[in-house]
Amino acid sequence: MRMEYAEAKLQKAASELVRVLLPDGMLLIFAGGDGERTKAAGYVRGTPDGIVVQAGRRTGFLEFKSPHGRVTPEQAAMHDFLRKLGFPILVCRSLKELELWLEQNFETRAPASSNGRTTGLGPVNGSSTPSAGTKPRVRITADDYRADMIRQGVGV
Repeated sequence: MRMEYAEAKLQKAASELVRVLLPDGMLLIFAGGDGERTKAAGYVRGTPDGIVVQAGRRTGFLEFKSPHGRVTPEQAAMHDFLRKLGFPILVCRSLKELELWLEQNFETRAPASSNGRTTGLGPVNGSSTPSAGTKPRVRITADDYRADMIRQGVGV
C-alpha cells in the first residue's frame, strides 16, 4: 500500500472518529503540498495535515503518517513552534493513538457504563421514543468504531 493512500485512509477514518467522540468538534484537513499553486496561496511547509477544533474549548493539530512514515525537519520545527504556543499536537499513525490523544486533550463524550466508553449518541436500541420526524439515535462505543475500521481495512 502506498504511503499517501495509507495516510488518506487514516485521515478519513480520523475525521469520523473525531465526529463521533467530540461533541461540537470537527477535524479540518489541510490540502498542502509543494506545488506553485499552494505556495502562491501562502501554504507554509511543515504545516500539520489537520486541525481539531471543539467549540468553546480547545484546538489541536494532527500530522498523519503511515506506520513507518517520517516527520520532515520542516514538520518537526512547526510542531515545536505550535507546542510553544500551547497547542497539543499528535503525529497520528493509528486510530487508537488518536482516541487516546482526544481523551487527554479534549472534552470527549461521557461513558455510558463501566464496561466501555460510549460516544453518547442518544438512546440505546430504542429505549426512548424519538419525537415525530426524527431518527432514533444509536449508542456505539469506541471499541465498536475501531472494529468497524478494522473491517474496512484501516489500521487502528
